[in-house]
Amino acid sequence: MRIHAIQYARSALPESMVLFGGNADKHLPISFLLYVIETQQRRILIDAGCDSLPGFEMKDFVSPAVALTAYGIDPAEITDVIITHAHHDHIEGLRHFPHAQIHIQADEYRKGLAYIPENANRNIFENEAVVAERILVERIGGHTIGSSIAKVQIGDIQYIFGGDECYLPICLEQNILTGASHNPKASRGFIDRFCRPGYRILLSHDSQIQTGIIISERI
Repeated sequence: MRIHAIQYARSALPESMVLFGGNADKHLPISFLLYVIETQQRRILIDAGCDSLPGFEMKDFVSPAVALTAYGIDPAEITDVIITHAHHDHIEGLRHFPHAQIHIQADEYRKGLAYIPENANRNIFENEAVVAERILVERIGGHTIGSSIAKVQIGDIQYIFGGDECYLPICLEQNILTGASHNPKASRGFIDRFCRPGYRILLSHDSQIQTGIIISERI
């Protein structure tokens, strides 16, 4: 099993959005990342990215499909897409992955229906679902009502694809909630639960993560 990270854009967010109580006049750099979990049988994409993001100044911005292709992954070979939540920058790009099964929480499905191709194969879940062996999705409900995470067990580490439950590692390092939380109690629970040994959290906008292989499991 391998986990790949592919950056397809850069931008910035107000600190007040990244951190509860942050300075609205200060901006922090963010990246727009795709993650691909590659097994012997599957290529599983975490979120579909976006082709446009009105209101944001984007740098080095390319389509998610272009970014994947440039990295060496054919969008047509993506077998599954896990949608962490239905915000535009996480779901708009679904049309690029015509052969993928879409895994999405029920409340997020209703919010994001306009982005989901009509004939798509859909796995709609309430609280949790199995995507593949050692790969699970679970509703957290911190960032949005049905926002979810993906969990992947590799050796002694469980990799947590956190979506936007936190925007940047500073939230985790300083134990501060994001400034954009639907349910602060659930957001706090996410930090408390996974900020401890045995877990590695991968966020969708972590500016410290570069394009390349995150982990390659030895068989």
